[in-house]
Amino acid sequence: MELFATSVSWNINRYCNYKCSYCTQQDDKLKGQDVSDFRPFLDAFRQLIGPIEVKISGGEPFLYPDFLQMCREMRERHFYISIVTNFSAQVENLFDFLDVVGDLLQVFSASLHLEYADPGEFLAKALQFKQKMAANSSFVVTSVASPRHLTELNKIGRIFLDHGVRFNLQPLKYHGSIITYTQKESEILNFFGGHNRTGKICNNFFGRPCKAGINYFVVGPTGDVWRCYQAKKERKEYLGNILQGSFMPYTEIHDCIYHYCPCTVPIERKMIL
Repeated sequence: MELFATSVSWNINRYCNYKCSYCTQQDDKLKGQDVSDFRPFLDAFRQLIGPIEVKISGGEPFLYPDFLQMCREMRERHFYISIVTNFSAQVENLFDFLDVVGDLLQVFSASLHLEYADPGEFLAKALQFKQKMAANSSFVVTSVASPRHLTELNKIGRIFLDHGVRFNLQPLKYHGSIITYTQKESEILNFFGGHNRTGKICNNFFGRPCKAGINYFVVGPTGDVWRCYQAKKERKEYLGNILQGSFMPYTEIHDCIYHYCPCTVPIERKMIL
């Protein structure tokens, strides 16, 4: 994977067609709120140090009304694109997305939710989609490690791996903290690499220098910018609003001030020193 000068996690909407029992956004007051006009965001992102990766998430991004047009204009600006989706979009829409983004697609993360998706159909769709992706793009399936589904997910995950599909388990959080797993449950999570393939279920980088705030940001639908996802959750390290001209990134590397790191991008893009 290419290392980028700047990576942005951009939540473009809050609406999702799934209502999973373990969803961490169930009580989010912003649910249902979309980016009203994507172009000012793209113009603002263009001012960041490039090359630039924009990781699109929601809600469910494919439900955003102007999704494909937005992706076209991101490609015109030569932004690299990653995405997190529940993979419920029709195959034709998924293929249209691939046609639009081409080889600028970096990571396509498909979330498997057993409360809504059939694993066999999901795998067949994943293999069909993966075959059409550009060679430099990567595909990963992620599922929340709910204890009541964990035995089934262990079997499903191994089948996916046998078919050449990367499979991750994401620890379940309750009131913002990872739940306590039994030793047997922990072994299952660790078999699939732990959280974000760190080999650990709960990542704690407190006190370690992290480039989040300089090379990585979390941007919400209204333009508010936070250093990282944990900063957004704890309402710390707010960096301003990218649409209102108040956005001020850090100019020096800051130490992590959190005892839990849920962020995929800083970990996998090697931003934690």
